[in-house]
Amino acid sequence: MKQFSYSPRTLCVLGLGLLWAGVSAVNADTSNPKAAVKPALSVQLTEAKSRNLTVSIQANGAVAPWQELVVGSLTSGLRVEEIGVEVGQVVKKGQVLARLEDDSVRADLAVAQATLMEAQANLDDLRATADMVRQLDAPGALSQQQINQAFANEKLALARLKSAQAQVAQQELRLKNTRLLAPDDGVVSSRSLVVGKIANPGEEFFRLIRRGRLEWRAELSDGDLARVRKGQAAVVRLDAQSIRGTVRAVSPAVDSQARVGLVYVDLPSTATGLRAGAYVSGQLELGQQPCLAIPATAVVERDGFSAVYKVNTQTNRVQRIKVQLGSRQGDWVEVRSGLTAGDQVVQSGVAFLADGDLVKVVQ
Repeated sequence: MKQFSYSPRTLCVLGLGLLWAGVSAVNADTSNPKAAVKPALSVQLTEAKSRNLTVSIQANGAVAPWQELVVGSLTSGLRVEEIGVEVGQVVKKGQVLARLEDDSVRADLAVAQATLMEAQANLDDLRATADMVRQLDAPGALSQQQINQAFANEKLALARLKSAQAQVAQQELRLKNTRLLAPDDGVVSSRSLVVGKIANPGEEFFRLIRRGRLEWRAELSDGDLARVRKGQAAVVRLDAQSIRGTVRAVSPAVDSQARVGLVYVDLPSTATGLRAGAYVSGQLELGQQPCLAIPATAVVERDGFSAVYKVNTQTNRVQRIKVQLGSRQGDWVEVRSGLTAGDQVVQSGVAFLADGDLVKVVQ
């Protein structure tokens, strides 16, 4: 076999030629971006379109009494003698909640009654005199001054009788007010009363949840508030249980600072575990409504936001779009903002994508 020998200069030229060929080949490959980068994923597209979904609005809010009853004293200066109920106790209308000492009131009532009897006797006497004056037929038997005096005394006695009757009624009312009664059926929610305390008018002693009824005051934005109607269903979530209620009223105004309004939801009295003042979550069910929807598999949660991926058909690269979601039903989710009807988004596998990734669209 014939052997070839090359000079060092020839070998150097050959090496430079091979290196130039390699660089040319790399430049040729990178001139086509799609040929240079392998697609991150093969994806199918789905269309955002209108569907009839059971729409609901998620909300938070406080549980509060439907109505509260405040019971206090209308009599001053009397000592609390007995307390008949405790916090959490169910009471009936007219039931005695507490009793004030009434000895002094009974004594005042006895004095008023005696004064009334005296006024009645005085009226009877003076009225008899006035009747005699009216029956006199002989002219000149009495002077006009005597006649006028008899009639004036009768009127004065009648006025004193009415005053005495008012005093008796006032003392009877004071005696009645020594018993603090429940104004309606309810549950005692608070008590600020101890035996021996001196009662003052207008001071709160008891607070009752009227008829034991509670309501959920759901907080909604002004936009969501306009979608809610009286009579719609609602569900309150408390630990592992769901409590169904009914919308009783919708606030006609929103708070100027927080920009939220209240929806008042009646809750069943049979619900267990509910406490006034608790802050709970739930949802308001608006029924079947047409809305823009996409498959739930097309949504990814990133950085605290919900997003979908749209594909640029010219570059086959994806763009992440933030969306605001609404109700979920089965495999579908409502899109409130971020997409319009007809938009094409990646149907599944979105958790493996990043903004700007190259994908291969398959049918």
